[in-house]
Amino acid sequence: SRDRARAAAAWATATGSVTVKDNGTPIAVLTMTNGSVALDATAFEPGSHPLTWEYGGSDDFSTCSTSATVS
Repeated sequence: SRDRARAAAAWATATGSVTVKDNGTPIAVLTMTNGSVALDATAFEPGSHPLTWEYGGSDDFSTCSTSATVS
């Protein structure tokens, strides 16, 4: 039914915030918009940056984290 489709769509988008860490040091707390976040990497100093993204979770989504190194 139409109500079931609306409920499913409402549950499909994560909300909350993501903490970004550079080599273990928090550098940003980003608020999710439409289920995603963006970080402006142009402010980084040259060199390697081991980044960790930590999602704090919400009522509908579990916490999670992921890592990547950018240069």
